[in-house]
Amino acid sequence: MDRRNFLKSSAGAAATGISTDLNRQPATTKTGTELVERWIEVNDEQIDSILAQQQTDVEHPFHGGFEGTYALYPVGKAAWFLNRMVCGLVSNGSRHCNSTEVLDASEIAARLIRRLQHDDGTIDLSSTNFCSPPDTAFVVEPLALTAGILRAVNPAHESLLQPIGEFLVAAGEALISGGIHTPNHRWVVCMALARINNLFPDPRLVERADQ
Repeated sequence: MDRRNFLKSSAGAAATGISTDLNRQPATTKTGTELVERWIEVNDEQIDSILAQQQTDVEHPFHGGFEGTYALYPVGKAAWFLNRMVCGLVSNGSRHCNSTEVLDASEIAARLIRRLQHDDGTIDLSSTNFCSPPDTAFVVEPLALTAGILRAVNPAHESLLQPIGEFLVAAGEALISGGIHTPNHRWVVCMALARINNLFPDPRLVERADQ
């Protein structure tokens, strides 16, 4: 599945599940608390599916990843799935909260993402673009969200934060000097620069976004 269809199906499934469930209730009972509880429930269901899809063979070159289209293991898919797992890992209402299984799965996914990053800070969209700053920026979004969540948690799961932080700092270097392919890539690169700067302040990131 390509990035666009993956994001559309993931978001659509979650939104449909929430609306279908909550629409059975009178509007006056749909509180913010109930929405959060339903989001956690939907995320838990997605984590079950994610765990079943993860490559767990330690001899496999993409150990910790998730197979996508053309038998490739896209970095973006691993990054978004990692975000889902971490949300469950740190949410008190989740049945995956503080799960050793989810923590282990998250750690090997985070290490794979870092391992697939090139020395210049970029990643490949293996089906199309190689050493690609814009595709790196798309991956920054879920990873920066994940890092922000982990930073807010005590203990902060340093085993996860370290590879994610290393990825984001290296990606920032790539985006400071890297090019773009299409007009919309200006926006995704600016988003990524802003998110990285929020976590690891660097005036060069802001200057590049201003450019």
